Amino acid sequence: MARYQRWNALLDLLPGDGELTVAEAARALSVSEATIRRDLDQLAKQQLVTRTRGGATAGHVSYDLPPGTPRRSSASAARPPPCSPPEDRWR
Repeated sequence: MARYQRWNALLDLLPGDGELTVAEAARALSVSEATIRRDLDQLAKQQLVTRTRGGATAGHVSYDLPPGTPRRSSASAARPPPCSPPEDRWR
């Protein structure tokens, strides 16, 4: 199996929200664990996976807020509340 075919197979084996271990990948692709480690390192350099100890996770993980959670922009979160107008008694 060619390197690029192996890389595609590794990406196919990797669940979208889970982790793939080096041992599982080596068994599935019938190659050595050292080969899988090198392949995962190359995929990590391309930011397609995130290397973990003994394996990899999907590279693009999105963290979404639960449905119905109001979203605040960073500009409005950093802005202090407006000042109240001066009262007549201070004149």
